[in-house]
Parts: sequence; structure tokens; C-alpha cells
Amino acid sequence: MAAPTQLAFEPVHRLCDRMTRGEISPVDIVEGYLERIARYDGKLHAFIEVYADDARMAAKAAADAMASGHRIGPLHGIPVAVKDIVEIEGRVTTGGCGAWRDRRLVAEASTQLLVFADRHPAHEAQAVEQWLAGRESDIERHRLPRYGPECNPDAFLHNDLKQELENEPLPESTSGWCDTMEQILDRIARMSDRIRGDLRQSEIDFALN
Repeated sequence: MAAPTQLAFEPVHRLCDRMTRGEISPVDIVEGYLERIARYDGKLHAFIEVYADDARMAAKAAADAMASGHRIGPLHGIPVAVKDIVEIEGRVTTGGCGAWRDRRLVAEASTQLLVFADRHPAHEAQAVEQWLAGRESDIERHRLPRYGPECNPDAFLHNDLKQELENEPLPESTSGWCDTMEQILDRIARMSDRIRGDLRQSEIDFALN
């Protein structure tokens, strides 16, 4: 069997074939990836968070399922990384914004969240609908058309952010940028009239209707 770190270089279809033949297990694959993440991510910063314990538990569960003849499809046991724009309950999601480094959307929300979601199949999956069921008081979802004819609602937030930045001293470091943007976003979040005004713009009527 290849060393775990070597498995990180094998294509997915080969990993699947090797699991089918019993040459490797999901645990071997996960350990290979985690080993490389631990070795290089301090320099590369490719991951916001690494849920190593969860990954190991999922790999062990997949290995046990395969051993008992309950493999669920050809990709069962293949680990995945989730892009940092996908909200996962109780997990950090920054959307690439350093000011949201410790943000856990649903867990930390003190008021109902207004979410605008496009029609990507992942956003309309049955698992999403099941998760949203019963959370109507926490999350109000609006579906965007498949092809928005005008601006998306977040375009107005970006404009507000840029306008506020023009009135601030230019930060001299990454941490300074993060602090400044966090302060501005917190300030905008308290401007309820401004937010309502953005949502009443004719350009985004399509998103609310």
C-alpha cells in the first residue's frame, strides 16, 4: 500500500478503484490529506478551518460501512473540502473576509437572518430544505432568479462598504484592514433605515418578488 502522503497525489477515480479492491481505506486517504495539511498549510493558508477529528470519524464510519457491504456509491469514503462561502451550522464561514474570522452565522445571530439564495442545485437540495424546515423564525429565505436582470442585493452592501471606506484612514496592515472593515460592517448593520432603503431599490425588486 502507498504511504498515506502519496495518496494525496492520486486522482479520485484511482482512489475509488483501490478502495473497491480493498487496497486502501477511507482512513488511509484522510490521514494522507491531513498529514499534508498539517505540514504545509501554515505557509499556504489554504484552509480557514480543518475539522480533523470530524474527518477521521467520518472516514472510520465509511470504512466500517464498506467492510459490512454497505458502500453508498463510488465516491463513498472520498474526503472533500467545502468552499468558504457555504454556511455550515456551528462552523466558521468568512466568505473570504478577515473581519468574519470567527463568524458562525446561525449560531451567533440574535435576530432573524434574511438570506438571498441563487438557484444553484446545491442550494435547492433536499438536505437544505430539511435543514430549513422549522427554522422559519431564524431564517427568511428569498430565491433569486436563475439569471438576475439587475444588481444582486449584496451589490448595495458592497457599495455601502466602499463609501464608508472612503471616509476612513487607509490601513497599513492586513490586520488593520480587517479591523476597519469589521467596524464598518458592524456600523452598517445598525443602520436599519439604510438597509431597508437598499432593499427597496427598484433594481432588486426581482429578488423580493
